[in-house]
Amino acid sequence: MGQLKPSAWACARFGTMAADLLEAIPVALRRAHRRALASHVEMGFSTNEAYGLIWKALHEELVSAIGDHSGVRRTKPKGASYELVVIGEHNVILYPWRYGDDAHTRVEDKRMRLSEVRNNLLTLNPESPEPQLTLEHAELTEDDLASLFEEERRDAQSMASAGRAVVLAYASNPDAGLLRLFWGDAEKADEDGYLRWTHLEEISLRAADDGTDAGGIGARPLVPVGPDTAAGRFDQAPLEEPVLGVRPPLTSPDTDPTATPQPETGSDA
Repeated sequence: MGQLKPSAWACARFGTMAADLLEAIPVALRRAHRRALASHVEMGFSTNEAYGLIWKALHEELVSAIGDHSGVRRTKPKGASYELVVIGEHNVILYPWRYGDDAHTRVEDKRMRLSEVRNNLLTLNPESPEPQLTLEHAELTEDDLASLFEEERRDAQSMASAGRAVVLAYASNPDAGLLRLFWGDAEKADEDGYLRWTHLEEISLRAADDGTDAGGIGARPLVPVGPDTAAGRFDQAPLEEPVLGVRPPLTSPDTDPTATPQPETGSDA
């Protein structure tokens, strides 16, 4: 397979490593997906909790794929259980984000849950206030505390030295597999987690094709169904005829007297 040609933006961000990243990143994502899918199948949950750990697997796979390359260093954010890779002379941090589980939703319309690490990366302002003691710190000696705070200070300086963060936004699920992959420049638009993308481009997942399956356990389509595809649209089915009848007295127009009462539910997701 020939090497993919990076865009002018990618070359500006990553220099001579741009083409290598276009191939390495999809491969790392494929490996992370297979790990998460194996956990999902083995655990047998009816929900996607086990698969949801793909984010942590991807951090590890990115470090494994490119962390030892010349011109790449690693940094561990304060309080994080994972490492990030920092690339090139411009010190660009790659930060993966699973923005969705379908191929239809626009990445620009999704909100990111803003942790301290994500806030620091998106604003590139990792300077933190003076260290605050916690209950866990009470069990440490003064020397241990000094060592811990010094490590946190070095982490902050390491992140501060990065020129910018490039977000790797991807969509996947255990049924359909890998769906979309993008990278670009983003900054925090508001406190609700919406991002302002100043540049966004899609990375082909074909670069991850190593002859093994990276789909899911189901058979859902990997791309949106268009009007010219063989599958019918939802509004092409015949409409059901409404059943009309006499409403019993003393019932409101929107009440079914034979229905079982249902509790009110809601979601802030």
